[in-house]
Amino acid sequence: MSLQKALDWIKTELRENPNVDAARKRVLITKASLNFDLSPLDGEYLENNLKVDSKPAVNPKTD
Repeated sequence: MSLQKALDWIKTELRENPNVDAARKRVLITKASLNFDLSPLDGEYLENNLKVDSKPAVNPKTD
């Protein structure tokens, strides 16, 4: 049940801020994991469900 609440909370945050990047999505998932007492597996599910890139963003100035 708390997983569904966490997912609903994250989706609400994303609707309010549609231009969120992958790093910010990870922050939202971390906050949801703490606030809704989720397991690491639940966090992984959220990352997959929200299609968070597993690779960090490439910085063209340094790469």
